[in-house]
Amino acid sequence: MGFEKNQSQFADEVRASQSYYDNLVRQDPLNATAWCLRGNYYNNAFSQFDTALISYNHSLELDPEYGYAWFSKGITLQNMKQYDEAEICFEKALHYDPAPGPSIAHPE
Repeated sequence: MGFEKNQSQFADEVRASQSYYDNLVRQDPLNATAWCLRGNYYNNAFSQFDTALISYNHSLELDPEYGYAWFSKGITLQNMKQYDEAEICFEKALHYDPAPGPSIAHPE
């Protein structure tokens, strides 16, 4: 019974997080950081990569020089095994913000 309770509690927490990030962009739709954070949630929550990309693209429409959004989009594309597109995003991230993270090598 304890395991089932933990699964149910986890699912409730994930749904609450989803609501939080969705509300964040509803409350401030012109906030590039809010869209990027929403993308991070969807990238990490059950690998909802397509929804994450929508959020990153919206963030980058608002602020095309937002290095962290480029970096995060690259991570999602890498998760989708779209390595060439990911590399372009990482290059843009480093161009706009040389400090988002260490150099990321192309996976073999």
